[in-house]
Amino acid sequence: MRDLNFTHLYYFVTIATEGSIVNASKKLNITQPALSHMLKQLEEHLETKLFERKSRKLILTTEGAYLKTQAEKIFRLTHESLIKLKSGFLDEGKIFKIGLSPWIPNDIIFQLLKKPINSNNIQIEIFQKSTTGLLKDLEQLNLDAVFSDSPLQGRKKDMIAYPVLEDPIFCVASPKTAKNLKKQFPKNLKHQRIIGYAEACQLRDVVDQYMNYHEIDSYVAARMSDSALISKSCEQSPMVGFLPKSVVKEAISEGRLKKLGQLKTQRFQLWLLINKNAIPSSLLKHVLGKKRKL
Repeated sequence: MRDLNFTHLYYFVTIATEGSIVNASKKLNITQPALSHMLKQLEEHLETKLFERKSRKLILTTEGAYLKTQAEKIFRLTHESLIKLKSGFLDEGKIFKIGLSPWIPNDIIFQLLKKPINSNNIQIEIFQKSTTGLLKDLEQLNLDAVFSDSPLQGRKKDMIAYPVLEDPIFCVASPKTAKNLKKQFPKNLKHQRIIGYAEACQLRDVVDQYMNYHEIDSYVAARMSDSALISKSCEQSPMVGFLPKSVVKEAISEGRLKKLGQLKTQRFQLWLLINKNAIPSSLLKHVLGKKRKL
């Protein structure tokens, strides 16, 4: 192989993503021998082994993982450059990749990103996965920023956390369920069926601390990660949930949910995490507000 080009990198990344020559050849619509020959040429050209073969699966070596990360950055930069050229706005035509934990309320994120989402010159891509996965992508600069309900101090030395907003936490139930709860909040939660959060997050910790502090013996009947699903479940079942005000205010105003009480000393917090090695962007400045400097 005389020169390395985009095709070699694209084929290599596809093999790494699919985990085998068989699956990659089907996705690329080329023969297995041709793809195997290309991979062999690439490894010979780089004078390094990119995969270990284990139980019919291809596992990236350290060198292979590095090449995959760099290749993905090249593809992303190329894609962004094409977007910029086609848009005619070389300073604005950018793709912003945002990471989002599943339990972060979608309504809050939409309001924060509403203006850039409606812009013709910016493309927003939002990815939801575990906190560990999001931090890894942010560390490798595969994401521009991550929305989190915690500053995650000490998790990654290259991370900077900026507070974005705070939101009151309401305890809600359906009107029928609320009517059957005779005592005042929070005593009326005793032995009540609660919807908890499925994953470790700030809201789960806050609710648990609140219930323990008030010595409320309740029953966690279900655990969910999606705040919208928790809200809908409270509407249509005899269960109670704790959610940020912005998630339930419309359902409360329309009579679909009833506010039982509010956590007076605790609030939902939203943080924006960025990699300090990344170049500050106009989108991040928009999210943080005009007065906050990156």
